[in-house]
Amino acid sequence: MGDTTSSITVGIDMASQDVGTAICRIRWDGRSATVERLSEGGTGNEEIVSSLLEVPDGGWAGVDSPFGWPEHFVDAVTAHRAGRPWPDRGAVGPESIRRLRYRETDLHVRRRCGFWPRSVSSELIALLAMRWAGILDALHLETGHPVDRSGAGPVVEVYPSAALKQWGLPRRGYKGGPMDPSSRRLRFRILHGIQERLGCLVMTPATARRLLADDDALDAFVCALAARAAQVGAVEAVPSERHAAAAYEGWIVLPVENALERLVDARVPS
Repeated sequence: MGDTTSSITVGIDMASQDVGTAICRIRWDGRSATVERLSEGGTGNEEIVSSLLEVPDGGWAGVDSPFGWPEHFVDAVTAHRAGRPWPDRGAVGPESIRRLRYRETDLHVRRRCGFWPRSVSSELIALLAMRWAGILDALHLETGHPVDRSGAGPVVEVYPSAALKQWGLPRRGYKGGPMDPSSRRLRFRILHGIQERLGCLVMTPATARRLLADDDALDAFVCALAARAAQVGAVEAVPSERHAAAAYEGWIVLPVENALERLVDARVPS
């Protein structure tokens, strides 16, 4: 085990374009968690790569983007390109389509949280996954080694809606414009709930206003918290029978239920 000395987590709320992409950086120091940075406006690829490369050794990053595609989908498209038979030829039914649409981690989130993540093979989230795949390649070029997609860190796939569900906080209805009173109230409930349970959250008034006004910024903040959960081991283990798929398709790290308090004053595994 490590110690409780200062460590960093970064959260990135990915979008398919610069607009809608946000970065949050949190410093953890004993029982203090300080929001050091919250990006303003759109965030480009170079800034994302820089923010990840600047994370000190021992720091973790959580990214809201699929890290891969369903293996069944990739095999099917590869076969189709080569003129080989489509998988499940003559028996393409609901189960076959489900395997084309969803990764093993998506099925796991459905079982654990009760709702489906968006499909990276059949919905527009594929566009941001393509963008993130390019960024992963840029990181590989810079560091000399690929990012582990399996949830083992230090760069992990996170899903703000699932993290909020696991922590017992509102996960729906908080996305909306700064002038929408209903979504703003829910963002306040989320932020207040986190502050109350951590008891150590430090940020400037301007940062607090931004989190209340901008759901992309709030998602980046939640991503940084989920990265911290992974950093200190407050996430569910990947089922042993899913390890191979997680390494290929990516794996959404799920915080342990109702364990938000574990993010502070925790020892970081070395």
